[in-house]
Amino acid sequence: MARPGAALAASCGVLNHVLILPAEAAKFLLMYQDYKPLRNFLRGFDLWSGLGCVYHYLQFIQFEHALPEQLKNDRLRLGKSPIDAGLFPHLVELLARELVLNAEHRGGKSFSTGPLAFEAMRMIHQLDDRLWGRHVSRSDDIMLQLSRIAFKQFPWQNRLSNTKLGRYRALYGHRLVEPMVKNVLGLSADELLQIVLLLTEEMLHRPTPAFLFMRGAEPSLQA
Repeated sequence: MARPGAALAASCGVLNHVLILPAEAAKFLLMYQDYKPLRNFLRGFDLWSGLGCVYHYLQFIQFEHALPEQLKNDRLRLGKSPIDAGLFPHLVELLARELVLNAEHRGGKSFSTGPLAFEAMRMIHQLDDRLWGRHVSRSDDIMLQLSRIAFKQFPWQNRLSNTKLGRYRALYGHRLVEPMVKNVLGLSADELLQIVLLLTEEMLHRPTPAFLFMRGAEPSLQA
């Protein structure tokens, strides 16, 4: 399977034979150069140990489950809160995405230690700021900065509730939105909500083998 970086580089042309890149391609290439250290850092690590690490951090942040000792940093060992210890849920979410993109699906080194996880999240945070700074017209706009921060962090400051689930069901089930959901996911809004509820219930108790939680789904979803 092609790596994201290969596609990104290809979109800029064959670099050995290009003396002057178009402005947009040049900007794209700069973003790729910013991204490479994070990509290279995560390559070679085992995806599943990384996702297990993400699971434990989210259980700790959201439901106050005990965090394995090897996943803590010094501040957590001193009893600091996740926020005071630099463990931000939106960075954990982004870590999961980057692991899926870049880690090894088979084999690889274990990722289940605190120093590795916190280093990766530090790199993600720095990359986010660096890429934002590439947008010259945006980087000095304080309202856009606040909006950017709020969009990432505010959703994690409210616990999951029936009201929130109902709101998302209404959004995804809207007559103009649901056809797009079906086109992308192959699921109706009700089917998507059912999967979310089943997976949430399962993950509140313990991690399970892939798709074991689907045993409680309707036959149309199990097919």
